[in-house]
Amino acid sequence: MATIGVRISLGAQRDDLEDMRAAVLQFGGQITNMAAGVSKALAQITREKEELEQQNALLKTSLTNREGVKDSAIREAVSAKEAEVSRLKGEIDRLRAAVSAQRSSETERSNELSELQRQLFEAKTEAR
Repeated sequence: MATIGVRISLGAQRDDLEDMRAAVLQFGGQITNMAAGVSKALAQITREKEELEQQNALLKTSLTNREGVKDSAIREAVSAKEAEVSRLKGEIDRLRAAVSAQRSSETERSNELSELQRQLFEAKTEAR
């Protein structure tokens, strides 16, 4: 009977080992599935990170371009204003020259009028 008891005990241990083996295989499968899920999630996160880095680089480039355009537009506006100021200065100089010429002409006419008045006075004096 001792042999039967050992056989039963060995059979029970064998069954327990088979159950444990099946549980380990099942757990290993679960770990494999979890690892595959983690790998898939990691790959997705890596792709999203790369996409975000590309978007960030594009945004930086766009911002730099916009700043360059804005700076260029400001320079153009300043140049246009400088050209307008220069044109206005030229106009002011032209008007000053015209005023000066007009004053000279008025002085000359005033001198001529004075001379004519003097001659008229002399003529009246001689006529009396």
